[in-house]
Amino acid sequence: MNPLPASAPEIDILAFIDESGARGYSRNLTPARDHELGLVCALLFPALSVKEFRDAFRPGYQLFLDAMPDGAKLHITDAFASGNERWAAVAHSVRSEFQGLIRRLEIPVIFEARRLAVERDAHEQREDMVSRAKAIRRSPVRIPDRPSRSTVEEQLVFGLALKLDAFCEDAQCRGVDLMFDELDAKVAQRYEDAINRTRNIGRSTRRVKGWNPKTKSCVEGQISFRADAPFPLNTRFLGHLCVAGKQDPLILATDIVANSLYDHLVGLPATAYLNRPQSIAGWELEHRIYGARDDAIEDIF
Repeated sequence: MNPLPASAPEIDILAFIDESGARGYSRNLTPARDHELGLVCALLFPALSVKEFRDAFRPGYQLFLDAMPDGAKLHITDAFASGNERWAAVAHSVRSEFQGLIRRLEIPVIFEARRLAVERDAHEQREDMVSRAKAIRRSPVRIPDRPSRSTVEEQLVFGLALKLDAFCEDAQCRGVDLMFDELDAKVAQRYEDAINRTRNIGRSTRRVKGWNPKTKSCVEGQISFRADAPFPLNTRFLGHLCVAGKQDPLILATDIVANSLYDHLVGLPATAYLNRPQSIAGWELEHRIYGARDDAIEDIF
């Protein structure tokens, strides 16, 4: 993973994060999947008192764990699979208990959702911009064409990171660590890269290699980008990407909330917006959501 910048913030918030729904390479999305959606969801806890919150969720977690059949995975969706009726009855009770705790303890919930139609269109626009830039280039240097490795999940984590940063600013928090359940090394690196991109939205530099056919030699150079705005563009409050593990009661709580929200959003019309206040109207935890906005750009790009 990439190291944090030298000015890494002090951490007073822990964001426990889980995903639900569609995923995959953006370049592979097809119109047949335009109605599908993916989301990533976070529950936020004060770092200094996270043990007290964890203890509040532990009894329900233990009930869920004790009812889990041998060989099953510690996921709320697995509890509702065919043949798990006894576990499902416990899961219903635990889900209700956890949602009640989130309301009573006033735990903030932040999510980022993305319709695959939007991600497919955004990917095509990004590719079109690259093609246009190549068409007007004057340099003889050829840079190898490589297929985009952007994924739906990375775009979701990128958007969630922006919302977490905004929450810290609004709540006057010093910093937030991002706590995931389990990540293999490749996925962790992709998420780390997505988070790091939010730290350098206003200015970025990337080294590239190419081939100069005139001199018949390999060359290196830099591609730089700079954006000016009357407000801060770069995130300032994001800390480490951490792995909490599936045995943490707060990870199970996040899993339950993410899947409940996914079930709510997937029930909306196929063209409905996903990140706006009307999107979560009627959902059990709608009043705990931070970051839903009428002008949510992630619903259109």
